[in-house]
Formats: sequence, structure tokens, C-alpha cells
Amino acid sequence: MTNTSTLTGLLRQLELELKRLGWWDEIPPEPALLQSEMPFAVDTLAPQQWLQWIFIARMQQMMAQGASLPKGFLLTPYFEEAWKEQRDTQTLLSVLRTIDEVSQ
Repeated sequence: MTNTSTLTGLLRQLELELKRLGWWDEIPPEPALLQSEMPFAVDTLAPQQWLQWIFIARMQQMMAQGASLPKGFLLTPYFEEAWKEQRDTQTLLSVLRTIDEVSQ
């Protein structure tokens, strides 16, 4: 991922969409729940919690520190499956697809 301003905008869009859906938590989960070693913390967090408390938080932290950002990851397949029964997630999935594309 070469353009941090692009990623910053996408993370903001992700946050706004999570809020629109009512999936943005004001209170963080217990610290132990954030320590999962499973992909996407599937054993401790809901998919939207993982986005908020792990993905968005870590990406923002890495950008603030000027760290190298991860490349070549794909978020969308997991979230398409996780939310296949949810309504009104197309915009959220579109933002995730764009994040996937810019990470390649």
C-alpha cells in the first residue's frame, strides 16, 4: 500500500459505514478478547468488532508511526461470508474491496 492518504480516506469510509449500520461500538471489548490468535478473532469478536478494534486501530497506528503497511491481503472474502445473511452491507463490502485492491 503506497498511498497513506488513500488508506486514511478508506478507513474513514469504513468507520462511517459501520456507524451507519449501527455496528460501531463506543465501549471497547475486554482486552482478553483482543488477544485472539485466530484469523479475524473469530473465536472472540464479531466481524465488525474485528474491523473496528483490530484492523482500523492497527492500520491507523501503523500510519501514525510511519511503519510499512501490509500488502497483498484480502479482507472481502471473509466478510462476504460472515455477512451473507445481513442486509444492507453492499456499501461496506465495496469499501473493503477497495482496501483489498489498494493493498495489492
